[in-house]
Amino acid sequence: MRTSKVHLIRVIDSSHIRYYKIEISLTLFGEIIVERIYGNTAYRKCTGKITHFLDSIDEAHAHFKRIYGEKIKKGYRAKDTQWI
Repeated sequence: MRTSKVHLIRVIDSSHIRYYKIEISLTLFGEIIVERIYGNTAYRKCTGKITHFLDSIDEAHAHFKRIYGEKIKKGYRAKDTQWI
C-alpha cells in the first residue's frame, strides 16, 4: 500500500506558529484511515485530531489531496512531505 504523509506549518508571527499533519495509514484491522492532527506550537498537546475511515486507498488519496489543497489555500506551507 502506498502511504502519504505531510507536515504543514503556517507562521503568523514569531510566537504564533500553527501546524497541521495529514497521514494515510492502516489500522491493525486493515481499515484505511486519513488522520489529521493540528494545533499551535505554543501548546504542549495537539489542539485537535480527526480520523476518517475510508473504503479504498483511492478514496483515501482523493480525500488527502482535497484536505492538502484546502490548507495550502489557507496559507500553510509544506515542512516535510513523504510519498511512498
